[in-house]
Amino acid sequence: MGDTYVRVLAMLREVPPAPRGVDTLTLRRRLADLGFEVDLRTIQRDLTRFSGLLPLICDESERPYRWCFALPKSAAGLPVVEPAKALALCLLERHLATLLPPAVRSALEPEWALAHALVGTAPAPLAGWLAKIAVLPRGPRLVPAKLAAGVLDAVAEALFRDRALDLEYRGRDARAARPWTVSPLGLVSRGPVLYLVACFDDTLAPRQFLAHRIASAAVADAPASRPPGFTLDGYIAGGAFGFKLRDEPVVLVARFEAPAVHHVLETPLADDQEIVPLPGGAVRVQAGVHDTQELRAWLLGLGDLVEVLEPPDLRAEIAGMASRAAALYERDQGKTR
Repeated sequence: MGDTYVRVLAMLREVPPAPRGVDTLTLRRRLADLGFEVDLRTIQRDLTRFSGLLPLICDESERPYRWCFALPKSAAGLPVVEPAKALALCLLERHLATLLPPAVRSALEPEWALAHALVGTAPAPLAGWLAKIAVLPRGPRLVPAKLAAGVLDAVAEALFRDRALDLEYRGRDARAARPWTVSPLGLVSRGPVLYLVACFDDTLAPRQFLAHRIASAAVADAPASRPPGFTLDGYIAGGAFGFKLRDEPVVLVARFEAPAVHHVLETPLADDQEIVPLPGGAVRVQAGVHDTQELRAWLLGLGDLVEVLEPPDLRAEIAGMASRAAALYERDQGKTR
């Protein structure tokens, strides 16, 4: 799409539905705010031309003449093209498009095309916005797990319509996929992996299915079942994706050396976190946390910059892991393995 086409669409977006109206001088000022410099004569010519294609009318009862749509703009089918919304639509497509139901994704495709045209062809400062924004995962950038064809569309559609889902699912150690009929509860994107949260029996206990292990999926005719009071946010907040090792939270007490203090100052471990300064810039941190494998990986990732003090069993476990890791390097020190 050329710059002229995008400018005209931006102009039409600024025309209100009847009985309100807008004059060409105001339209010129609004277009300038969007980065489009155009004279009044061009605006008048464009409005006149498009009045033969769209329900645009000009009220000549008083000066300055005012233009409006005879129908609501949604009925006129005009897309959203304001700069901020165009940027948001481009980011939505880049990072979340695969998680949307097929019908929603299809309906948004014209909006995405226009948004890319606006962001890509508009003058400064809008041009180049997408090149200035990035979303990076923590840790190494792993290659996303591959999904079987049609699986994600079926999962998204079942979630969208609150329908049951027929799956062929292969467990980690299974040689072949087995059939399941599940009630989908949510879809969670975690780095390079997608998780389907679903329940499948009378207990209605939520369970996680790795999307890349689903060999096939089809929307079932039956409605989905949902555990009473279940919310995906609550399920995640309860530590479900941290691979909990105990049901109840624990009080973590740890010493953080000066180079690692910013981790707990800028992003606290919990709302109840307490920090006590220690000599040398270190701090003693106390916080109620879920006891998870993820917590262990985070603590171990800080290496010798953190010392777990309590609870005693977690201290012993972390110390054992650190000792065994050190032994691996000491065993063959100076040798090529």
